[in-house]
Amino acid sequence: MKKLSDKDIYIHLGLPKTGSTYLQREVFPRFDGIHYIKKRHFYNHTGIISASNAQKYLLSHECIIKANTIGLIRDNRRIAALAENYPEAKIILFFRRHDSWIKSRYYYYIRKNGYRTFDEFLDINNDNGLLKLEKLEFKRDIALVEDFFTHKPCILFHEELIKNPQKVITYLAQIMGVTFNNKRIPSNPVNVAFNPKQLKIIRRFNSLFRYRPSKNRYKPIRSIHRNMRKLAIHTIGLLSLGIPDFLFTDNTPLIPDEKLEQLRKQFDNDWHFCLNYAQKQRELFF
Repeated sequence: MKKLSDKDIYIHLGLPKTGSTYLQREVFPRFDGIHYIKKRHFYNHTGIISASNAQKYLLSHECIIKANTIGLIRDNRRIAALAENYPEAKIILFFRRHDSWIKSRYYYYIRKNGYRTFDEFLDINNDNGLLKLEKLEFKRDIALVEDFFTHKPCILFHEELIKNPQKVITYLAQIMGVTFNNKRIPSNPVNVAFNPKQLKIIRRFNSLFRYRPSKNRYKPIRSIHRNMRKLAIHTIGLLSLGIPDFLFTDNTPLIPDEKLEQLRKQFDNDWHFCLNYAQKQRELFF
């Protein structure tokens, strides 16, 4: 039986809302020549890898940040644990331009029972929102990987995945030294998001009926409580499609365009740092 240190480990750490679900469901399972450990088995990765004779392994989980509604807290403890087991692992990170990423994160926040306005979620001018501006610096994620792992991370972008998924998937396969049958990989997105009108109605519902997690001692009861709320939100989202536009009088934008433009400009240096970092890594690889 091979030791962990003798095996080739690749770890995809997200970020969330950068195509992770598509990669986890449609791409990684179809790579040939590598043992892909599915997300639901992630926390048993050491046992799975130790018990297998395969040479290459791929793990995927957005655990560089803690999984919560806002989800932008770097999880140093969990990354350190991964690095302790696999210090030579090759890390893969996907980023997304800050304005587009925060827009998607805010939409996700509403779908997960959020009720605050965008300015309350992210206060660009005074930094008094739920989400602090320093949490948006992607160079921190790169530095976190560099601090814990031997190899520099491989950086890719959500924009590349949307524009040319074939190119990105081929690049990932080349990095790992694996093959795939492109005909088996669908190019359609996994999740289709609610539109702004649906999200406004859902946000209003969340404001009127604040979600309180169940404190029941039994896990199945807590799970039922969560799933009932999810069902309610999806039902409201679907029903809201039937409301004619002329009856929907809320014309205020869910996120003002000027806020997104301000956000893009404010983090332009950080975005270009990531672009330059990725370019240098690709030049080294090829």
